[in-house]
Amino acid sequence: MEMSAQQNILAVVKKCETSESVEMSVIRKRNEDTKQLERSITSITIKSNPALVDEFIAAFKQDEPNATQVIDTYVKGKLVPQLYRFSNVSVSFSLQGSGGNASVTVIEKSKSKPAAVIKK
Repeated sequence: MEMSAQQNILAVVKKCETSESVEMSVIRKRNEDTKQLERSITSITIKSNPALVDEFIAAFKQDEPNATQVIDTYVKGKLVPQLYRFSNVSVSFSLQGSGGNASVTVIEKSKSKPAAVIKK
């Protein structure tokens, strides 16, 4: 099984699927011709769960060495991830006030190369 550069973040995303303090939506875009998945966008809203918010922050820090782009920001004197980009995945994180509220967006692009366009 291939290890992904953002494995810790995606493990916390997976955990969110069964959490009652989380609202989650997934959008999938497929190629019209091949029906292959081109992009998946997962939006997560965390409500009143400081432990889960802290778990996300820790996962970002664990995956940081594998990121190709890192944007962190200071919020109330605490360094918080804002955007981490990996080869085919971008993950944004935003604290929403206080009390363990946050939003996370994961955009995953297909690893396969797009079909060649034949020019006439």
